[in-house]
Amino acid sequence: MKAIEVAYASAPADEAVIHTLELEHPAFPGGVFRLCNGFNDIALTLETGETVTFTAAGLGINLPERAVVGREDLAFAMDNVTGDVRHNMLAAQEQGGEIPVRYRPYLETDPTGPAQPPLVLTAVGYADDRRSATVTASFRNLMDKRWPFLLFTPAKYPGIKYA
Repeated sequence: MKAIEVAYASAPADEAVIHTLELEHPAFPGGVFRLCNGFNDIALTLETGETVTFTAAGLGINLPERAVVGREDLAFAMDNVTGDVRHNMLAAQEQGGEIPVRYRPYLETDPTGPAQPPLVLTAVGYADDRRSATVTASFRNLMDKRWPFLLFTPAKYPGIKYA
């Protein structure tokens, strides 16, 4: 059993889980915006070996369910935001393009790498009320996929041109 599974199952007092989020977009300062739950900024090592600082925030995270529904969403909210999140997200929306979101859990006793591989999603929604900001990210959006996936066009299949 992995250490993260033990921490989730038994919740030992000496083994807290640090939830981290990394949002990436050219409109963000430095191209990336990193957040972690807690009261203090923390330096953690990514799976690439690079050590980066995550900014402390009051995060509330709802992980996606493991189901066979059309879309699985990760929703997270940040309370008492200083305006940085709002400014960055509105700038990214204005500039356009996708915002990749990476969720990584770390164990407090092991900041040398994530406790499990990162969950990579794409931001699909943003809302705020100036006291808290909510971002929704999805990684399996089957509802917005075209069907059938394979299109039969005359460019690919010349025989259907005169059918």
